[in-house]
Amino acid sequence: MKVTILQNSYVDIKGSNTKLELSLKGFIPSEVFRSACNQIRLYLQENQVSEWLIDQRTMSVHPKDYKWFLEEFIQGEKIFGKNNLVAMVTPENFYCEFTLNRYLQTRFPNGTSNIARFENKADAQDWLSGAHKAFDYPI
Repeated sequence: MKVTILQNSYVDIKGSNTKLELSLKGFIPSEVFRSACNQIRLYLQENQVSEWLIDQRTMSVHPKDYKWFLEEFIQGEKIFGKNNLVAMVTPENFYCEFTLNRYLQTRFPNGTSNIARFENKADAQDWLSGAHKAFDYPI
């Protein structure tokens, strides 16, 4: 059963058992974006999330917020572990896409099999569903 963690015109965050689904839309003001990250942090304190679906296709945030998200929130807080599966829908915003690509290339210079990028949400969901079998990760 999916539980709504946060929902507004910019952010929709749902959790269910070990899965967290984020949909980020439009230009998200800094305070809204960072508040959403704080809600994720609180959810993670009480739940063992192993699957992430991050749809940031239509998202746009200030460059300092996106950099903070990748470097301090994701990496600094060790949000994703080596046993997490992360499906990201690539942002259409040039800066966000460029920053994400640079971050992933720097953080994982040899690539990684547990983080994948997609053009649409349906493909990302399919990958998460099939990845358990391909990588023998527990559900």
